Amino acid sequence: MEHYTPPSDPGQVPDTQVQPYNAPILSSLQSSEIHESEGQSPNPSYSPYQAYSPPYSPPFRPPPGQQPYQQEKSPYQLPQSPSEAPEVVPNSFGLYQPQEHHGHRRTLSPALSQGSTHVGPSTIESPYLGSTYGHNEKEVSHSHVQPAPTQQEKKRICGLSRLVFWVLLTLLLLILAGVGVGLGVAFGRKKGTKSSAIDPQYYSKEGAFNGSGIAFAGLQGDSSVRVYFQHWTGSLRYMQMDISSGDWIGGRQTEQIVTDAKNSTPISVVAYVLGSVAKRHIFYIDTSGYVRQRTNTNTTNIWQEGPLNSLNLKALDADSVGLQACWYGNYYGDSDYAKSSTSSSSDSVADYGMHLWYASDNTTFTQYGFREGDSGWANQKTWAGFNGHSGVGCYSWGGGTTTYAMMVNLHNTVEVWWKDTNSSSASIDAHPINSWVNASKAAIPDVHPSTSLGYTDFFYAQKSDHHIQGFNITWAAENTTIVAQDTFTVGDTSGTVAGLPGTHMTVSAVDTKSGGRALYIFYQTEGTDITLFTRDTAGGQQTMGQLNIPAE
Repeated sequence: MEHYTPPSDPGQVPDTQVQPYNAPILSSLQSSEIHESEGQSPNPSYSPYQAYSPPYSPPFRPPPGQQPYQQEKSPYQLPQSPSEAPEVVPNSFGLYQPQEHHGHRRTLSPALSQGSTHVGPSTIESPYLGSTYGHNEKEVSHSHVQPAPTQQEKKRICGLSRLVFWVLLTLLLLILAGVGVGLGVAFGRKKGTKSSAIDPQYYSKEGAFNGSGIAFAGLQGDSSVRVYFQHWTGSLRYMQMDISSGDWIGGRQTEQIVTDAKNSTPISVVAYVLGSVAKRHIFYIDTSGYVRQRTNTNTTNIWQEGPLNSLNLKALDADSVGLQACWYGNYYGDSDYAKSSTSSSSDSVADYGMHLWYASDNTTFTQYGFREGDSGWANQKTWAGFNGHSGVGCYSWGGGTTTYAMMVNLHNTVEVWWKDTNSSSASIDAHPINSWVNASKAAIPDVHPSTSLGYTDFFYAQKSDHHIQGFNITWAAENTTIVAQDTFTVGDTSGTVAGLPGTHMTVSAVDTKSGGRALYIFYQTEGTDITLFTRDTAGGQQTMGQLNIPAE
């Protein structure tokens, strides 16, 4: 979410990102389709061995009048020594490997799975029963079955030898312990938080990066508004909409800002005008995990390093990280800036500046502030107990002295916090001055653990079912509430349209030629797209279209 200079009329609620202007109906958007992929089932396993069939044996004695059977060696005779049977021993991973024995090497068959043994050709003999007559002419029956080995049979557990069973059990416990630690970090407590890792196989090969950050910003008096995103090649770029034609153009290498952004970095842009100088600030996380600032003015039109970079602020190391910069239009008596070591009353332009929130770990956001004319950023507050993988919302350009910040707690509920900075007012328990207070009446439950948050005219969040909802909030400090009947779900003419789980999002509202005001909501629905949804602030039909992002 980005910010802009508010209109001079104190009674008008300004736009987060852009000053009001007349924008035509979009003309350069292309329709989108949602694709799904199907998994493949593994090939069924099979055994190359035939079931054992017992060999035929002759009767114990011949019919009367015939000579006793001669003891001949049967082609099915069993091995005479148990040492001739295939031997396997467990390796360190609990899998069986064939071993050499008595000079014969048995190797794994390439057609068999690991742990099978392949036995070469051999003469296998079966037990043979015959009969002869002893010295007392009594018939004596002889069995040529070899005696059983004297080695005691090893006890087995669940069909496995005890050694193999305990090795496998130990490995299983280690794996479960590792998974438990990972889930504890990723999900925190109770419902907790979530980091949605992106496997390289899902990286985009065209359009926008799968999981791209998105930021919208405009400037008063500028003939265009811009959308910043991450190209599939990894670089951060922007496209702009021409007000007169409604066409979205750019997004090429000539509109490239940085090439050192981490994959799926969050992006936040703040834009405002000081006198005749228009300034744009873009914030992102680089490949080393540091929060970075680049600044551009209309005097040079060159993106240069911002003062935040000297602090080397390390962000949470995850694929989904919360980061938000917010334009601040009036500081009044904000105690955070009175304590700032970089503040200078003679040099500072007290009416303009920025707040910045970034996730420093899974459950903590750190807040910094900057005021025009100051030499650097100042650490203002640590917010503990919030989901570091979700976004941050802010609202600080109203006609009064109260500023608002919105974050997701560890139970997947959006909390709205307010702070009255008017030091000339008396502080009471119900309404303290220069203290952050939770507006509990405006809580929004059941949001996605990695939802982005944004506000302009409506407040937006992604719900657990992946749909984006807009909420009409009445901002009134401790009495801040949600107008339930005005809540809507983002979509198009055919119905609601879900976003990618944890999609980045940016929102704004612009005046139209027809005299109305249109809501703009950008998010990803496919992974290579930047999709724009529009609707009049008063309600009515919603439309959808995709920005045409260059291939290179």
